[in-house]
Amino acid sequence: MQGRNGGSANSVVWPRQPAMQAFWRSLQGFLAKVRIQRKVHALRVEETLPLGDKRFLALVRWNDETLLVGVTPQNITLLEPDANRRAGLAAGEPEPAA
Repeated sequence: MQGRNGGSANSVVWPRQPAMQAFWRSLQGFLAKVRIQRKVHALRVEETLPLGDKRFLALVRWNDETLLVGVTPQNITLLEPDANRRAGLAAGEPEPAA
């Protein structure tokens, strides 16, 4: 398929004026340096367990803690402040000194 200037429809057509060519090259160089980074979120839902009737348990990661929460249509309840620490204690690991 031919474009308006005789080239293919997907080809880049450079302006004919030297000033415009310089502008487009500098713009292209600038845009090549632009980097888009995703914001790192501190709160993340790791896993959910549905309990029926719009109720579920969720493991929520907040910074370096894993929290077990119960969710119903009326409220959210913190069931375990640090589920990772409890899982380690249940497996027989000694409790860290405070």
